[in-house]
Amino acid sequence: MDANFKLKMRIEFAKNQKRAFSELQTALDKGDLDTAHLIAHTLRGVSALIGEMSISNLAAEIERCAKRKEIPSKDDLETLQTELNDVLESIEIPEYNAAESWESIDLTATTILLDKLESSLEKCSPDCFDLVDEIAILPDMATIVCQIDNCDFVAAYASLKAMRKELNL
Repeated sequence: MDANFKLKMRIEFAKNQKRAFSELQTALDKGDLDTAHLIAHTLRGVSALIGEMSISNLAAEIERCAKRKEIPSKDDLETLQTELNDVLESIEIPEYNAAESWESIDLTATTILLDKLESSLEKCSPDCFDLVDEIAILPDMATIVCQIDNCDFVAAYASLKAMRKELNL
């Protein structure tokens, strides 16, 4: 694998997983072990893909706990948070201003589209597949498109809600 490709993968990991721990903690705090399982499963896979096996192994343990409907240990969660933060901080992401990337977008039409998507995701409806081509051209939607493509509607819904809150959409 060439170095440029590895760097791009690490940057995408940092962009897409920056909220992973907070989303995992929120799901666990709510007792939503199904969502916690999905988040841990995703984190396990993508961290292994970039060679961060310590994170992958911790996420796998948390995934196993959630699958058994058990709360992961505080030590595992704290270690995951620390190691994930260390990796995220070590990855330099090129400067990017999310607000500026939305300047040329028709916000009224986009809001209507995102409302439809949010409703479909909330219901775990396959109707969200019909919206993928439209949302894929919007900034900051790569993670959500990937989650939908993987039928991970719960994670896509959580990501969409977080993104909309962050951008006031």
